Amino acid sequence: MTQLSIWVGALGIGICSYSAKALAADTPSATLLVFDLDAQGVDASLAANVTDALLGAANHLKGYRALGSKEMQAIVAYQGQRQALGCSDDACFAALAIDLKGDLLMAGSVAVSGDSYVLAVRLVEPQTTRIVGQVSATAFSPEELLANCALIPASLLGQGALGSRASSYQMELGTQAAPTKLALLELLAQGVPADLADNLTQTAALELKQIPGVSVISKDEIRALLQLEAEKQLLGCDQISCLAEIGGALGVRFLVAGSVGLVGSTYVINLKLINIVQAQTDNRVAESFVGDSAQLLRATRAAVRALVGHGQAGEGSLEVRASVTDVSWLLDGQETPTNGPRRVAIGKHNLRVEAPDYYPWLSDIYVEQGEATRVDVTLTERPNPWYRRWWVWTAVGVVVAAGTAGAVYWQTRDRSGALEINAPSPVSGARP
Repeated sequence: MTQLSIWVGALGIGICSYSAKALAADTPSATLLVFDLDAQGVDASLAANVTDALLGAANHLKGYRALGSKEMQAIVAYQGQRQALGCSDDACFAALAIDLKGDLLMAGSVAVSGDSYVLAVRLVEPQTTRIVGQVSATAFSPEELLANCALIPASLLGQGALGSRASSYQMELGTQAAPTKLALLELLAQGVPADLADNLTQTAALELKQIPGVSVISKDEIRALLQLEAEKQLLGCDQISCLAEIGGALGVRFLVAGSVGLVGSTYVINLKLINIVQAQTDNRVAESFVGDSAQLLRATRAAVRALVGHGQAGEGSLEVRASVTDVSWLLDGQETPTNGPRRVAIGKHNLRVEAPDYYPWLSDIYVEQGEATRVDVTLTERPNPWYRRWWVWTAVGVVVAAGTAGAVYWQTRDRSGALEINAPSPVSGARP
């Protein structure tokens, strides 16, 4: 075998070997970096405890090893680097993750919105700083918040799904002749425009009126019943005793109060049902989702149904149309057939659409009773690694082909001459 044949063979082996190693990087074990959650309006110790709970759950993921801030600090110190782990944005997180050889990073925040805690966690690809996973969860106590952490890492990576908060409460309904009367106060705007909160208040009123045996006094009717000065005193009134007095003045049995807010990229709708006679909160709901603001109308209706405990059963139609072929989609962590509309339960679902060589598309979506929901998904192509680009293998093919011909020619020609092989330069641009 000539030196040329050996050189060409070595080139081919080197390319294939590198490709195998690069492709193997996509297989377990990958490193997931779990950064400390940002505490927004909550005690720092609570955010630290939630971070520890997420890290513990992440360590049980298949194919991943998780590192927390203490492990990252140790690695940074060992390598003699001096970067602080006090990042506040994804670009900073990504730079640290690249230095620490992390494949993915997990970051987020713990905040308060209305009566509920909101945990928002995102999964980021360090090389592109692109969010490839996002999930939110709400809770009414620190204990419930910590319990939610067990399923969040698996949900982010498509290995599971968060469950819905179960409630057995059902508001007592009246009859058509003697309906149960309730008043709906205007939803407070927290981080969203006031007119948006006003529109969602009207949406909630309409949904309540759809429930048989319920009579609703809406915001406009409340304004007509209360004096202007008394209404001014209601601003900031969120204590049960204060709200019960309002309900008594209106002659209703129940009072619905709440808020709509935006925490990061998570929308949160808080509602509570106050029993005027007993001056207590009979039920409360925190509905949160990550997705387009157009989902707010359906999220509000779902929150109302959950609050009163009626109208939560039923099915609707869901159809997903993607911009590329060969897609798969997971609904609440379960792979679902993609051929045409599917019948699914009404309410909130987590949708994840995937395709080879594309970033996943993810969002929370709401399905309504008897309605068709169509989701048009546009997937974004991932940048191709160099070993998967068409021109690399074209160039290698030319080299290998030329090398084979050259080896034959080398055996038959005058060996006193020199052989020169010219391969074309790589061509930049998109794949045809």
